[in-house]
Amino acid sequence: MYIDLRDYSNYAKKHLRNFECIPYFALIFNANAHTDASLPQLYGGAPTDPVPVYQESDEILEALFPRNKTIFLMCQSGGRVSQLMNLLKARGWDMSKVYNVGG
Repeated sequence: MYIDLRDYSNYAKKHLRNFECIPYFALIFNANAHTDASLPQLYGGAPTDPVPVYQESDEILEALFPRNKTIFLMCQSGGRVSQLMNLLKARGWDMSKVYNVGG
């Protein structure tokens, strides 16, 4: 799987062929999401110790980033990729199948 973690507007301007857009900050993580019900992200807390916001957060994360697939991640400068890799590791993903292709 090839995943671009930038927001949709940056992805629409220019992206690498075959990379799917899954906006990290819009869908996956906001540090305050677990304490603010108005925030829709799956996890709050810290990327190294993520707090699921919903009972289904792990199931949705698994649907977006299947554990049994090799995943190549990119963003603008590599920061979102690093955060997501920490989050995936904390939630039990096999990190030998997850790659940071940078920004």
